[in-house]
Amino acid sequence: MKAIRFKIRKAVIITLFTDIMQIAALIALLLYLFFSPKSFFSDSDVSEQIFIISITVLSFVAVFFSMRDIYHIIDVNLQNIMIKEALDSVENLYNSLRAQRHDFLNHLQVVYGLIEMDEYGEARNYINKVYNDILSAVC
Repeated sequence: MKAIRFKIRKAVIITLFTDIMQIAALIALLLYLFFSPKSFFSDSDVSEQIFIISITVLSFVAVFFSMRDIYHIIDVNLQNIMIKEALDSVENLYNSLRAQRHDFLNHLQVVYGLIEMDEYGEARNYINKVYNDILSAVC
């Protein structure tokens, strides 16, 4: 489980880093195009302008979807961690109930054996002892 969390964390960090680098490169390109001494928008033809603007918009859309996917991956990872913790709790509860059932069956066997041997007083004393032990453990 830890290896999976590490791989998810590594993938998220790499994706964030590449998205930040992509945004920085796009901003640098746009700043260069707008503030260069030879204005891109006045000296180039319309098809080049549309191409540059299209690439820029598509890149920003790709970064948006990438960030959305990162959010989804983190959310699913957190849900998986919570489900694992809940499953561990259920397994612990199941093991506890199994142990209690085992102890209860042992107590019943002792009482049954005492009754079979006509030791009713001993059976009553044993039941009282077990009952008091259970009460002291609960309270």
